[in-house]
Amino acid sequence: GYNCVACSPKIHDGLNLEPMLNSETKMVEDSYIFPKRCEGLNSVVHGGYIGMILDEIMGYAVILQRNKLPLTREMTIKFHRPVLVGNQY
Repeated sequence: GYNCVACSPKIHDGLNLEPMLNSETKMVEDSYIFPKRCEGLNSVVHGGYIGMILDEIMGYAVILQRNKLPLTREMTIKFHRPVLVGNQY
């Protein structure tokens, strides 16, 4: 019953992320292949999509490890290299 554009399976054009807690490493993980619709320019993923995934993974880390519901107040991202459409991350 939720409508999160990043993780809800109900949103047909959402990202449909499925973050999981790795029981061995105690880290939240997911993998994703960015589709062409996430492209900003020349097969490089738009930074807004990358920010949304980082926000979602950090939120899930709090939910799965601390059992609390977080809300993002502020987020700063420094991009070091391009993230490309079609590659698995």
